[in-house]
Amino acid sequence: MPSKNAVRTTMAITGSSFPAAVKCNPKYDERASKYTHENVYIIPEKYAYSVGYGSDVRMFTVKTYLLIFHIAYPTQPEV
Repeated sequence: MPSKNAVRTTMAITGSSFPAAVKCNPKYDERASKYTHENVYIIPEKYAYSVGYGSDVRMFTVKTYLLIFHIAYPTQPEV
């Protein structure tokens, strides 16, 4: 599964509407990835959604397992 699809799947599972998860186009954020030393993807603000613990989710950390499995985790930017 490509990283972008992992983000879309996580969006659908964690509370975003299914049409929004399908329509959004996650983008690799090079600056945030370099800063955190992880693969960070962001979604456009109009597709951001709330999961009940603070501000809207727009940022995802994508982890790779066994070189082919990608899992996205919703994250919040450091303030």
